[in-house]
Parts: sequence; C-alpha cells; structure tokens
Amino acid sequence: MTWTTPSVPAAGGHALLPHGPLTLGDIVGGAWRVYKARFGLFLKLLLMPFLIMFGATLVFGLVIAAMVLADPRGGQQATPAVIGLGILFYIAMLAISLLVYVYQGRTVIGGIDLATGRANPTSANLAERTRGMLGRVFILMLIAFAASIVLVVALIAVLVPIGMAADSDSGSANGASILLGFVFLTAVYVGAIWFMIKVVYTIPAMAEEGLDAIPSIKRSFQLTKGAFWKTFGYQLVLGLIGMALFLVPYFVMMGAAFALAQSQGQNSAAALTGMGFALLVLYAVLLLYVPYQYLFTGLMYLSRSREQAGVTAPSQYGGSYGVNPWDAPPAPPAPGDSAPRG
Repeated sequence: MTWTTPSVPAAGGHALLPHGPLTLGDIVGGAWRVYKARFGLFLKLLLMPFLIMFGATLVFGLVIAAMVLADPRGGQQATPAVIGLGILFYIAMLAISLLVYVYQGRTVIGGIDLATGRANPTSANLAERTRGMLGRVFILMLIAFAASIVLVVALIAVLVPIGMAADSDSGSANGASILLGFVFLTAVYVGAIWFMIKVVYTIPAMAEEGLDAIPSIKRSFQLTKGAFWKTFGYQLVLGLIGMALFLVPYFVMMGAAFALAQSQGQNSAAALTGMGFALLVLYAVLLLYVPYQYLFTGLMYLSRSREQAGVTAPSQYGGSYGVNPWDAPPAPPAPGDSAPRG
C-alpha cells in the first residue's frame, strides 16, 4: 500500500517496543525508551504552549504599557481600551491553555510512531495530523465545565440540608447528618476517581483516531471496559514514579533547609545554595516528567487498543492516518497467492 498524501510522514524504521499488547514492564521501560529516542522533539512539544503563552503575555504587556505612556493624562483615556485588552488577554490565555492538550496529543502520536516504527515523527507532520484538534478540545472543555457546574449544584443541594440538620439540637440527628455527609463525600471522591480512570484515554483517542469530543469520551469508556482495575493499577504506578522523582530533590531541599536552621549564620550561604539548587532540580524533574507521563498513557492506550482487537502482528499505519490497524480486518491475499500446503 502506497501513500501519496503529503500529511503522511516517512516510514519510521524499526519498532522500539514489542508487537501486540504490552506488559506493565514494557510500558514503564518503553515510555522511557521512546522518550530518550526523541528527547528534543518531546521537550519542544512540552515547552511550546508555555512559550506561546509567554510571548502573548509579553506582547499584551508591551501594548498596554505603550497605550498608557502615550496618554498625556496619565492613562485616563486609555483605561477603556486597557480593560478591553485585559478581557481579550484573558480569553487568549484560555485559548492558549487548550494548546497543552493539543501538544499532549502530538506527544502521544509521536510516541506511538516510535513504539510501532510506523513513521518518523516531526513537528510538522504531528501538527498536520492534529489539525482541527484545538476545536475538539474546546468542545471537550465546555463539556467538562458544564459537568463541573452540575456537580457543584448537586453538592450544594445535598450538603446544605445535611449541614442544616447537623446544626439541630437533636444529638441523634446531628450524628446521623455527619455520618450521611461523610458517606456522601466518600462516594463523590470514589466516583471522581472512577470517572478519571474511565476517561484517561480521551485525549489519546482524540489525537490518534481523530475523534470529536463525545466520541473520544465514549472510546475511552470502551477501552477501559473490563480493564478498570488494570488501568487504575497502571496509573497508580505512573503516579508512584512521579512521586519518587519528586521526593529525591525534595528531601535534598529539606536537608539543606535543616542545615540552614542549624547553622545559626555559619555556612548559611552554602545551605542556601544547596536549597536553591535542589529547588531548581525539583522543578526541572517535574517538568521533564510530564512528557514521560503523556508517553506512558499513550502506550497504555496503544496496548489496550491492540488487546481489544486481538492484534499480535506489527502494524504499518496508525489511527492518525485515518485508519486504526487494530480495528481493520486482515488484508486479503494478493492475486495468485495460494494457501500453504500442509
């Protein structure tokens, strides 16, 4: 099969991960192997939204400063325009923040490219394959916002009567209300965890399969069906990895702070230097952990998709080309081919 569409990147070479469903070890080590293979690309994808946000902030700041300085009456005439620019800046920041999810999707696609060997990911072809995703992410965030409003209203509707009952003079009613409130909040907490696990594949599905907001959510629910605890366990391992990376520089920083407190002015410069260095390492580690987190979840998505489809053979093309290899039936034999004789 030959592709002539310019948006289809060149073949990527050998696969970095095994074909078929992946084990936890494959995903933990494979995410690092994929990350290391194109570290510069993934770091660029991580930083780009923040660089865009920084550039927009700088431009808006310079424009507002120029307007105020150009006003001979100390900014009185410029005030309405400044307010309008402030509102525009807020809207722009909201729009740019959505780019984080788009670049997360590009990271997932690039990771699957390298894991399967189907293509050589570049900034250009990843941008081409996620064209239109920003609008889909916007719809997804609107759905999330509406759902959060409904949840807040439901919490108020339930907790306010419970709180009023708890303030009553009856001791039994007070205790029952407190118990009911505790059970309700526990149920909400457990439900939130359940929902977060069920939608964990939403962004990967949206990016890789080109789905709209609601179909992406449905796809995530489909992939986690029958595999909730497995998905939960894998995400728990991912969280523990992040916690371990966080704790090492954190304890170094706390040790430097303790040394500073004990020094009573002696060697305080060295303790402050150590504390500042540990804080810098902490932020750097947390920043560099984010692409690994995206790749880890992307490989989970790839493995689960293969597992549901029963795929064990290598796949040449992926969902970001318009067809998912794990959903497509096997290719028919070429004309003239015959079945092997036993």
